[in-house]
Amino acid sequence: MRTPTSAPGTGERAPAASPARQRRQQDLIVLPEARPSRRWAWIAAIAAGVLVALVVGGAIGYAVADGRADDRAAEAAAAARLDAEAAALEPLGAAQQQVAAMELQVIRLEDKVERQRQGNQVILATRRETRAQLDEARADLAAANADLRALQGPTVSDGTHIVKVVAAGPSQSPQRIVVQAGRWFTGPQARRAAIEDGVIVTGQRLPHRRYFRPSDGVWSTVDVSPTATVTVRRWAGSLGTRTVSFAEFERILRGDAPWARRAAHDPYWITVAGGDVTSMQQQRYP
Repeated sequence: MRTPTSAPGTGERAPAASPARQRRQQDLIVLPEARPSRRWAWIAAIAAGVLVALVVGGAIGYAVADGRADDRAAEAAAAARLDAEAAALEPLGAAQQQVAAMELQVIRLEDKVERQRQGNQVILATRRETRAQLDEARADLAAANADLRALQGPTVSDGTHIVKVVAAGPSQSPQRIVVQAGRWFTGPQARRAAIEDGVIVTGQRLPHRRYFRPSDGVWSTVDVSPTATVTVRRWAGSLGTRTVSFAEFERILRGDAPWARRAAHDPYWITVAGGDVTSMQQQRYP
């Protein structure tokens, strides 16, 4: 705002302005000298802003760069940590694999032991069952032997015995003969024995003074030697005797001729040696 000044060169003050003029002058604001100041101020402000922007941008750029660097460093540290952890986990993974393999081996061994235990139980059960079956078989064999001994009758001792032939089996192995042992009487003893057995009565005589008393229904089975021979009387109606094989003797026992029926009826003297019949001779009877 412009103020009253003295006239140039006079040193005197200019006359004072009227009140109305002063009000107009007060209402009028003229700042001609403010333009240069405003331009430089804006330039200064812009420069300051640019400077601030540069400073702030640099700070921000530095911060961003520093942040990126920190991120890269963090990433590198994380990668290094992961690598270290992976390196540390490698032996752990190998150990875990070994543990898993050992656990699988243990499971297989346990299964094997269980199978062996079950197999042992089966074997034991089989052994027990086999033992029971064997005991049962032995008992059956003993019973069969007892029945066979009962069927075979008493053993015929070595020597010469008078018997009645019940059956002959030359086709068996070994060949056997079933006989009924007895006792042979002659003379007065034969008559008394026949009376005792009820074959004849007192006062009655035996026509041929000989008598065969059979045992009480007891039969004996005796093995026959492969070389045994049999002496037969009146073979095929002839006089005298004839020696035949045991197989031929069996065929005579099955014959229908009178002499064959007589050969089947008469008793025989048998010779036993070592438990086998070695020879047989027909005894004429009655």
